[in-house]
Amino acid sequence: MGCAESENPPFPNGEITLKGLRDACIKYDAIESYPLAVNNFRKARHIGEVDAQSAGDIDLREEQQVKELIALFLNPWQCRLPNPDGKNIKPEKLPLILERFKRTHLGLAAWWERYAETLPGLEARLLTADDGDIERCLELFEELCDVRIAVEVNYKRKYFGDVAASKTLYILRPHLFVPWDNAIQKTLEYTGGCGRFYVRYLKRVRDRLKELDEDFAESGVPGSGLAWLLNEIPGQGSCTPVELMNKFYWASVPRKNDSAGGD
Repeated sequence: MGCAESENPPFPNGEITLKGLRDACIKYDAIESYPLAVNNFRKARHIGEVDAQSAGDIDLREEQQVKELIALFLNPWQCRLPNPDGKNIKPEKLPLILERFKRTHLGLAAWWERYAETLPGLEARLLTADDGDIERCLELFEELCDVRIAVEVNYKRKYFGDVAASKTLYILRPHLFVPWDNAIQKTLEYTGGCGRFYVRYLKRVRDRLKELDEDFAESGVPGSGLAWLLNEIPGQGSCTPVELMNKFYWASVPRKNDSAGGD
């Protein structure tokens, strides 16, 4: 995939303040369906805590797990993927939705077969990832974007896409991958379906995390930095640094409404 380079895209390059982070969390958490979707999927996969996830908890080769991923997490996060168990489906539309879901499942299963063992481990953290760690995720991200959903000429959504890909990687590795959406891409001028934009986004968020960790760290005081910051913001004690930055970027871009900004 080719994409235009933009080394210094707008917003938010300036200082991220404690007040700004608090306000972002309040705005994001007011949309209760977002954290609920994450919790519903983790509950279905018997993932009690983010750090308790094991390699066997998620396997995208299993049809039921792909149904849960779409119905419980991705579609509530505005990804609009084929869900044959969705409510209010017209009977005449069901065969086509089933066909699209089957194609999606087969594509995700093939992607999982190819990349499950090369995904960064559960111990990987964005804060400590170097450029090489992040750049090695380019191929698996782009291949996930290219999972085929539909073949009809007049159907707009033919591929899984970069929004759904980022959110899927986030639910698989919530300490490393940051979800994004169309509104964030547009504001940062990261549009065009290019995996290198997502790699740049990860680096950008990592750099902001490093700055926050330094800004809120007290010399010689254990547990300061990001750990202190998360506990200082009401309701974020169990939040991960990646989740915090997702909330900040989500809340800080212009939006037409309170949608998650799907594909």
